[in-house]
Amino acid sequence: MFSLGYRELIVNENSSVVPVDSAGVPTGAANAAIGDLLSIGTLGVFDPTVITGGTGEGKAPVAAVAGEYTTTSAPAVGLTSGSYYIMKVYCGYSGRVLAEFFPERQTFQYQVVADSTYANFGLAAAAAMFDSSGLTETLLLTGATAEVALDFAAGFEGMSIEKITTQLFNVLGDPVGGVVNVTFTEDVAPLEGVGTGRILEASVKLASAENSEYQLNEFGHDNVIVSGTYKTYIFSVPVADNVEVWKEHEDTGHTIINELVTAKDTAYMIYVNVAAADTIANMDEFITGAFT
Repeated sequence: MFSLGYRELIVNENSSVVPVDSAGVPTGAANAAIGDLLSIGTLGVFDPTVITGGTGEGKAPVAAVAGEYTTTSAPAVGLTSGSYYIMKVYCGYSGRVLAEFFPERQTFQYQVVADSTYANFGLAAAAAMFDSSGLTETLLLTGATAEVALDFAAGFEGMSIEKITTQLFNVLGDPVGGVVNVTFTEDVAPLEGVGTGRILEASVKLASAENSEYQLNEFGHDNVIVSGTYKTYIFSVPVADNVEVWKEHEDTGHTIINELVTAKDTAYMIYVNVAAADTIANMDEFITGAFT
């Protein structure tokens, strides 16, 4: 029989992954020795000498990074009292997961007063765009001299600024001139993170039908701990050594009367909470093909 896709599992505790002997009986040791097999959660018992495609010692998690930006061509200020600029900041996202929360590009609009009270656009923006704490729901004003420095707030790591524009309006609210593009630099590139609990949880939601919280057989038996971080292990088991009845298959072509398929190695992706030290140690050695 065949199955489609990867076999995936989230592991939060050491008890989910344990060394076993050739009969599949737990050895009782925290870490496996030469000759041991490894019981990995609900997936079964695996022989480290037959796996293929291991990724060294697994892929360590990478923390999310909030993007930081600074304008480089903010307009001059000090025009007719009562006039103002409308500043628009167009935001996107650097990865897939945030698409769940920001399905389209987001635009933030601010009114920046342009009169002699402020020496430059940055200081005017500081007064008009942000409250006394310098904080909005999404963007932080971290600097305001002649230019404006904008950083994304905690929880919005991975979001990016795609474009900034300004347009001047007089005291009557009539536009003066056209929309002007404001150039800016990306001082810190955004990253939504790799192997973080938040990323894994959102991936589960995005991958499951009707976007339900969790689906049966999605990422195995453990729930994601959102505050945790996970080390990722990827390996394959040849068809002849597969511990499960179900095997992957791939379409290799077709004829007029029948479809041609062939059995493939079963691919596994195991996400281990970094707090499960014994499991991390076992998986690090398992992925290389042998225990010590």
